[in-house]
Amino acid sequence: MTLSPTVEVDYLSARRLHDNRPWRSATTTALRNTAVQWAAAFAQPLLPAWDEEWLAPIREHWTNCRVRALEDLSAACLEAGELDLAVEIADIAAAADPWREAPRRLALEAMLRCGEIATAHLRYERFEQLLDDELGIRPSPAMAALLRARPAALSTAA
Repeated sequence: MTLSPTVEVDYLSARRLHDNRPWRSATTTALRNTAVQWAAAFAQPLLPAWDEEWLAPIREHWTNCRVRALEDLSAACLEAGELDLAVEIADIAAAADPWREAPRRLALEAMLRCGEIATAHLRYERFEQLLDDELGIRPSPAMAALLRARPAALSTAA
């Protein structure tokens, strides 16, 4: 069985995006116009309805790849000053890997930069509770320090 050359496979498209990471050289306008489309390519897990044992390590590898790509894209948005996009994309990454700290840290940094201090603190507290409830651990000291930093200092740190 073969697919028609006109059939686009989501995984292959997302893999090409992952490998090329076009947002690294995108202009701010291009980033703003296409970041959500790029993020959508990484939003879905690989074959979520399948529970085949052989698929588990492949799915885990793809989850790690797509979360790293989403983090990279969120960081690019943060650097370009696209703070709402940075949060949106970091949230997609956090949904894919709920215990991973990096996307949550990116979202907090973007929120702090745009003055959403209370929301950032609430999100931190929810993450802290999740880690405590599920794993019995706390977020890293670096993440807690981010909340103690002055928001004005954050805007010049990137």
